[in-house]
Amino acid sequence: MQSPRFTLSKEDIIKWLHNAVIFLAPAALVFLVALRNTGSSHQAFIVLYMWALNTAIDLLRKFIDGPVQ
Repeated sequence: MQSPRFTLSKEDIIKWLHNAVIFLAPAALVFLVALRNTGSSHQAFIVLYMWALNTAIDLLRKFIDGPVQ
């Protein structure tokens, strides 16, 4: 069941958390490789910033989207 527009149901939160965990694994792997290869934590953290931005956008999209008519 999709929540009404501008609200988040428990199911929406669970789906968002599931997606966040799934996409954290490759981001963490790329972060560790970048950290090892460049030695610069600033460049390596860009990957984690992108992951955080993507998960925030996903949550916002779930919040804004209403039920499909």
